[in-house]
Amino acid sequence: MLKGFKEFLLRGNIVDLAVAVVIGTAFTALVASFTSNVINPLIARLGGGGDVAGLYIKLGDSEETWINVGA
Repeated sequence: MLKGFKEFLLRGNIVDLAVAVVIGTAFTALVASFTSNVINPLIARLGGGGDVAGLYIKLGDSEETWINVGA
């Protein structure tokens, strides 16, 4: 039983999946860090304030159509 499980693991599919999960996790941390350290201060500077929590972009005439930038 253990031999079959070892063959299953070494077949490549599980190893590829594990590598993809590790790379995805690292990329998520990279994007989060870039956003909080580069994008948010840039938006705050362009918006005229230090806090981006209340900034939004209005997409249409309705109050329901806006994108919360500082989320």
